[in-house]
Amino acid sequence: MQNCGVCDHHRSASDQFNYEIVRTTHWVFRHHPAPAPLLGWLLLDSRRHLSGPIDFQPDEAASWGKAMQIGSGLV
Repeated sequence: MQNCGVCDHHRSASDQFNYEIVRTTHWVFRHHPAPAPLLGWLLLDSRRHLSGPIDFQPDEAASWGKAMQIGSGLV
């Protein structure tokens, strides 16, 4: 999608490895780029463009809870 900052970030090879922590089939955990509002602030991005949970495909919806478990374990 054009004009989507998250999609642009995922296409940028130069930033991918600087901020990315965990990548799964559907999700990417990454550090919030500077200036981060809080130390350790993480973002959970979908690997494809979507506007929110209303756009989840069944397999994305099923894997969201597991992504939350992974993120909780990163603390």
